[in-house]
Amino acid sequence: MESQHACDLLTALGHPVRLAVFRELMAYGPAGAPAGTLGLAVNLAPNALSFHLNRLKQAGLVTAQRAGQQTIYRARLNTMRELIVYLDDTCCRDVATGCGPQCPPKQTPIRLATIATPKIKETPP
Repeated sequence: MESQHACDLLTALGHPVRLAVFRELMAYGPAGAPAGTLGLAVNLAPNALSFHLNRLKQAGLVTAQRAGQQTIYRARLNTMRELIVYLDDTCCRDVATGCGPQCPPKQTPIRLATIATPKIKETPP
């Protein structure tokens, strides 16, 4: 990943509303979520949500796909994974003993699957 691309991604995520929207989308995993569902989850009016989703889309963090009258938004999980790897790549590289106990070994794969588990909403019986 290029440094400028990482900066663009971090800039897009640097707004509290966009970060909340992106985190909500990550919770839905590859299935994504319609705009209406996202708006309710993050308590945003449709026009405000659209603005922030478009900014995330421009940065390459979100995709949008029409499904009938709805638009399904999805977090680009691979893009987030690449950003995390980019940020972690140089961690303690100049320290002879490595990172020590505060960092996982480099062999430990980053598992976004544990973060991006779809939400299952329970309904009362």
